Amino acid sequence: EQHSVREFCEIAFAFAGRHIKWEGEGLNEKGVDKETGKELISVSPVYFRPAEVESLLGDASKAKKLLGWEPTTTFYELVYDMLRSSFEEVGLTLPSFDECMRRVSLSPADGKVQKA
Repeated sequence: EQHSVREFCEIAFAFAGRHIKWEGEGLNEKGVDKETGKELISVSPVYFRPAEVESLLGDASKAKKLLGWEPTTTFYELVYDMLRSSFEEVGLTLPSFDECMRRVSLSPADGKVQKA
């Protein structure tokens, strides 16, 4: 399963009640609040790497085979946990995971690890 930084940002902002539209490209790309037009995300030249490989993808099959490891956290749960922690650091409360999943127009069950 592979996800982009852009996708992470879109989900995190949706969980926080904001929806992003992207404008521009490269160093001029901005994530703008669809409702207000306010710039919420910008590309920092410090972190922009135009020569970066297009895609990096890990392979957990060895951990599964040798250790019997299986993921217990989905991408959506990871985004939620990271955002909830950041909210708590500044004294804010993030709505429940289920409510956040509804904000990205997904069923809460879509974002949870399915038990075999």
